[in-house]
Amino acid sequence: MRASFNYTLFKQSDLDSAALTQLGQIIHPFAHPGAYRGTVWLGEEPVADFRLRVNDDAQAESDPVYVDLYGLHRRALTSRADESADTLEIGAGGYACFYLSWGEGGYAVTVEGAARPEHKGGAVADRPAEGDFDSRRLGAGDIFVATPLRPGSYQLVNREGDSTCSVIVRYPDPRQQRDPTATRPGEVACRDGGFVPEALSLLPAQGIIVRLETPAHLRLALKHPDHGPEDLRQLRARRQKAVRLRRRE
Repeated sequence: MRASFNYTLFKQSDLDSAALTQLGQIIHPFAHPGAYRGTVWLGEEPVADFRLRVNDDAQAESDPVYVDLYGLHRRALTSRADESADTLEIGAGGYACFYLSWGEGGYAVTVEGAARPEHKGGAVADRPAEGDFDSRRLGAGDIFVATPLRPGSYQLVNREGDSTCSVIVRYPDPRQQRDPTATRPGEVACRDGGFVPEALSLLPAQGIIVRLETPAHLRLALKHPDHGPEDLRQLRARRQKAVRLRRRE
């Protein structure tokens, strides 16, 4: 079997909760039982549908359900319209994790519940469904996971306000002793008054977990890339030159 390599991963330096790539995930809780309809968006275009059933059963599955937005899009392109909607199930209070398994990204997701009847003065009217969700505007209880790969200085911004968090992704120096805590992602809370803490320091691929306590549209932007210490850059250049010479032989 021929292995494939996704080069776009290493071209993605800016991450946006409203336009997911492989380096970003959104985790959303579903507290209210019922039948939901989900729509996958690529930019402004709806590209796939799915169904989600939240069960109010003590024995219902409590593990998170993983929703591959790219996979749903690709399946919709190759299936008939009546086969394109997938049904997923989760227990009430469980979580859905929205992610991409491949591709350049730019995806969003909306989830809508069926309207519920409401009695008013003897008349029956529909009231908005509980638990509706739009990944382009996250809310309290949601989690955004970002995994920056490129070393440098980043700024995490909540575009619903003006709060920011400074993020440093350190250049991995092989001469230094490995940090045993580097396998755990950094965590930050997004609150009305801003981010807590207001600064993080990580290694590439260590990841950031942002727990939301307020409405948010999050963007992680690279401000200044870090190309590493000068002596390491010179060593890398010599090794690359040696490889090119060997290929010519």
